[in-house]
Amino acid sequence: MKIRIEQVVDSLSRGPVLSRVLTVLFRVLAGVAVFLGLIISLALLGAVVDSLGYDAVEALGMLIALAVAVAYFFLAVKVLLYRAKCFPAHSGDVYPVISLSALALKASGELSALFASAWGLFAGIAIWFTGDFLPAVAFPDFIESIEISFFSGLLAVVAGQIYAVAVLLFFYLLAELLRLLTDIAAKK
Repeated sequence: MKIRIEQVVDSLSRGPVLSRVLTVLFRVLAGVAVFLGLIISLALLGAVVDSLGYDAVEALGMLIALAVAVAYFFLAVKVLLYRAKCFPAHSGDVYPVISLSALALKASGELSALFASAWGLFAGIAIWFTGDFLPAVAFPDFIESIEISFFSGLLAVVAGQIYAVAVLLFFYLLAELLRLLTDIAAKK
């Protein structure tokens, strides 16, 4: 039995096939995000129920974290599905690999920014509602030099959002540089 891989490999660099592959990949990733979101949400819900009996403040913090997690996973799924719809529109470009790569870079930046934003918000919530316990576990040597306060939680939230914007700008810049290469090549 002869397997002809040459045709498959050659067709991958053409726009329509690569576009279909990326569309399917992003839809699968959206499904994985839904699954992970459900697992994390159920774990947080279980933690809320467990902590209700002994620490209502911690339970409230976990309940807020649960709402934030649901919102962020919803946004991640929406980004993945939106970008999956964008790929077919760019499959007929003169340089389809560059166009599709630029879209994939934008999606990577959007998802990375969502993750950074969520991480900053979760860190702030953890500091506000668990006091010095969580940072002491994560940074045992560092915790002795700072005082855990409302300001520390606010700093974590703001730093996470600033980092999210920086990550988003970086990935958008990379995508624009790829598009610039296309424009330069088209003018020659």
